[in-house]
Amino acid sequence: LLECAAILEDDVHACVVKCQIVLDRILKEEEEKAANGEGPKVPLRGPHLFVVELVAYMIKDGDVPSAIANLSEAIVKYGSLYAPLVFCCFQDLRVYIQLLVERSCENGRISSEVQKVLDWAVGLHELNNPVMIGDGDSDQEKMSKLRNYIASIKFCFEIWHQLCSQCKDDIEASESIDNSMASFVPSPEEMISCWKNTMDLGNNAKDGGQKECLPGDDLVLLTVQLLSHRNRFEQEDTRKQMSLYASAILENALIHSPYNAYLKIAAVKNHFLNGSGLRAIEVFDDMNVKQIQLDSCSYFVLRNLVDCGLYKEAIDHAGNVVRLHSTSEKDLCSYMPRSFENGNTMRGREMMNWQQNQMSQSLQLLEAKGLIMDLAPLLNYGNSDDPQSFSPIGIVCGLVGSKNDEERAEKILRDSTNFFAAPSVLNVAAESACIKNVWSDNRDFSVHEYEILEKSTFILPPQETVMRAHEHRVLATLVLVAQSIKPLKKGKIVKVRDGEVIDIRSKSLCQSIASTETYLTGSASHCSQAHFVLLKATLVLSKAFSIIVSGREDSNAPIDPSDSLTKREERVIPLLTEVTLLLKESASTWNDHSRDEGTSALRLLPDILITLFATLKTTANASATFGWGKRKRATKPVAGCLAEVAASFQVLVEDLRKAVAEQFATISDLDYSSETRPRCMDLIDGEEMLKKVMSDIRSYRQEILERMHPLLKEIKNELETYDATD
Repeated sequence: LLECAAILEDDVHACVVKCQIVLDRILKEEEEKAANGEGPKVPLRGPHLFVVELVAYMIKDGDVPSAIANLSEAIVKYGSLYAPLVFCCFQDLRVYIQLLVERSCENGRISSEVQKVLDWAVGLHELNNPVMIGDGDSDQEKMSKLRNYIASIKFCFEIWHQLCSQCKDDIEASESIDNSMASFVPSPEEMISCWKNTMDLGNNAKDGGQKECLPGDDLVLLTVQLLSHRNRFEQEDTRKQMSLYASAILENALIHSPYNAYLKIAAVKNHFLNGSGLRAIEVFDDMNVKQIQLDSCSYFVLRNLVDCGLYKEAIDHAGNVVRLHSTSEKDLCSYMPRSFENGNTMRGREMMNWQQNQMSQSLQLLEAKGLIMDLAPLLNYGNSDDPQSFSPIGIVCGLVGSKNDEERAEKILRDSTNFFAAPSVLNVAAESACIKNVWSDNRDFSVHEYEILEKSTFILPPQETVMRAHEHRVLATLVLVAQSIKPLKKGKIVKVRDGEVIDIRSKSLCQSIASTETYLTGSASHCSQAHFVLLKATLVLSKAFSIIVSGREDSNAPIDPSDSLTKREERVIPLLTEVTLLLKESASTWNDHSRDEGTSALRLLPDILITLFATLKTTANASATFGWGKRKRATKPVAGCLAEVAASFQVLVEDLRKAVAEQFATISDLDYSSETRPRCMDLIDGEEMLKKVMSDIRSYRQEILERMHPLLKEIKNELETYDATD
């Protein structure tokens, strides 16, 4: 009605007046029903909320001076009515609080309109403190006070966050806001005490509450956010300690409320932050995420699992996402025809659009396929009956420069035609689809709506996955070229002719390298500097490989009729020298720019190191075919250059190994008597909970060391074989 009237009369104020008349009539009818005992237990929220929306509409339209004060009053009026009745009162008003702060406050200074809301909220939680509940209060009265108390804190937290957002680059101003706003919210001790004091209220499912959680659980989530926010400018050690205390509080809350999804999501976030990946994924799995939620809710664990070095768990969850999409299409093929047969064409078209535009173009599906390809060489490592002959990289699948690569590369290319197979991500590299921005972001961010003071951000650019798809495409093509090499005949090369298998494949390799270089130039900002440099090194090494086996560096250039072993050697040496320099640069770049070196090492391994490792092994094997084997390093320049490449690579791997060993070394328990300990810990058996959290971290660290050691050791051992002479 409002939009239509605005279009027809072009007078926003007149439209608002007309809508207000309609609303007044609706509200009057509701009041009459309530007076006669005919109305609902909770008054309809829609009409009352639309009163607030009308005021907000005036502000958005530009009538700011007269409407901002009205918006403040409308927020207080709606909050006073519904805060004691429903827990969703804050969520109803959240966008209007954001608008109020945005339009009335500048540079983090509290306006008179915002001050009015703060004063009301403070009075609300002072009058409804659950700790002060009398013995004679009924459960219904206790619930009303609890709702008021929680809503008032959320209002203050949202205003606090919006004020800080205006000064996010000014630490001094942010600290000033923190000092001002701290007086408007209760302490962590008070909130935890209130939470414990309301446990006897149960889950109030009969009263419209959720049976999965206790009514006071929001107080735990608010406490955790407050601990994190007020210590965000402290030293790193202090911030880490607060994160550990937060995990202990959440673990204790899960004992009393084991089915609360928001508590679990917050616990997953904190455990990943603390370096307790095994416990994080255990809590996530306990949520029993299934069906469409796999596509919408896996985003906050998939990449974290890779960063934590839990590659097997990451590939399992990525596989679940891919299987969901495969099953969904099969189900659609069954249900959609039935809709058309039954004459329900609208429903049938909805199914078609949903599959084509939402599911097939899912950003999470793209990410899952990319992760499977990245992690394939690391699948099922650590299992062997004979540790002496055990090669932990590429046991089951993946291209790693082994004798199985030929068969695996052919299978990858065959499977790339199957949309629901991970290798199909290689086709995305050829299509450059992400530039067209066709991906459907199906991630459900509403599961993090409990975050008010401290909000998580989840960036998932498709360019990152497409870049890695280019890497896999180059490697797969390189392996196919390797299997069609024409060895020396009587010490001379066998010239490649147009149309031969090796000619066709080497052209394809050169095209893949060129397209990857083009894409890398435009998408460098979507990967770390170390990843960028290592990918450049991989591409240059791939060019050197192409020259060694076919004499071709450009897919469009004709074959050199005077091609010879000496000419290939002269062309390859500068490229291998460039690779050595790039590897040295990557080592310094990684050391200079990695804030968390151990995590960066765990991320680099599947992202690019395995690809570079496989490319180097394949190039070395091809060089040996042409008489430039590892033992010729002292007499053959190409072999010597390859040895220098391996030596530079080995330095980088050793740095990564040391970083992992240092970051994941065994740690001792925190001193619980420390003065930095939040006093709320004493209310929840905090010492035992903290010991459990520290035990989970130690178990995870030990697991990572056991997993990563054989992987990095194999790479190191292989690189050491280049330092050999006759």
